[in-house]
Amino acid sequence: MNHYTSMYQLNKKINYTFFEEVKSLFGVSLEDLRKKSRTEPLASVRALVGCYLHNELEYSRNRIAEILHRDKTNISHYFFNHEDRMDADRAYRKSYNALLERTKDQNNVL
Repeated sequence: MNHYTSMYQLNKKINYTFFEEVKSLFGVSLEDLRKKSRTEPLASVRALVGCYLHNELEYSRNRIAEILHRDKTNISHYFFNHEDRMDADRAYRKSYNALLERTKDQNNVL
């Protein structure tokens, strides 16, 4: 198995430990994140998880869309609004920072 094959297989796996942390922090499971619902707080948690995967773990828009069962344009929307929400939405910022703090010592590969 060459380096690219092993990295691809590694990236195809979902580390459910990360999503267990999300559930313990926000009360939202991976299954919940994959639902079609756009209600709050589910929509905000989905957006911050998508941005976390992109910003902290450098996952592509396509991979995040695959994990969250969303269209890649939805994921782009999360990225586009993330900085503004971090500046203007105290609850969103607090939630994102809590996720960063909770996962900073973990070596999660999703």
